[in-house]
Amino acid sequence: KGNFLLITISLMLVFGIGASVMSYIMFSDNLRANSLHSSETNLQFMCNEINANLHSVNDLAFWSQTNTAISTYISSNPDDTAYSALTKNASDRLTEEYLGTSAYRYISQIIITNAGGTKYLQKYSSSSYSTDRGVIQIIKELPYYEELMDAPDYDFHVGLQNNPFSRTPEKMLPILRSIESAYSKDKIGILFIQIS
Repeated sequence: KGNFLLITISLMLVFGIGASVMSYIMFSDNLRANSLHSSETNLQFMCNEINANLHSVNDLAFWSQTNTAISTYISSNPDDTAYSALTKNASDRLTEEYLGTSAYRYISQIIITNAGGTKYLQKYSSSSYSTDRGVIQIIKELPYYEELMDAPDYDFHVGLQNNPFSRTPEKMLPILRSIESAYSKDKIGILFIQIS
């Protein structure tokens, strides 16, 4: 009778430990699968958000390249009597589009200049930019300037770059595009957008 009781208790103990181990393994696998699924969902959501913001930045770049107020300002002569009105109109339109884009908080700076670099419009999100050289000179001396200006489309292949306008080390994604005349294929200006 004692051996039977000992065997019964031992079997119950083995089955109990086995059931506990199996439950732990199944719970652990289920938890791991749920964590993986949750991470995939969060990454997909983040990817969709980034794509929407990059699409918004690309829309702003396209608008800047094709807007008549901008191209008229770039093409205008500073000696014209309407020059100040053209400048104000282009600046107001750029500010409106810059602040109206959904990716506004990620665009730290936008610069539009004529090809000669004698005049430019600039909008930026903070006043921490400081440099002792001309903005146009800095843009034209960037190591990726020619590569991005000649590219048929922008795909962020140059990756993160150092911010050329900040004295403190900061990383940013640059967009450099040419602005063409509305009447010909002449390149009349440069567009620089800095994404931080």
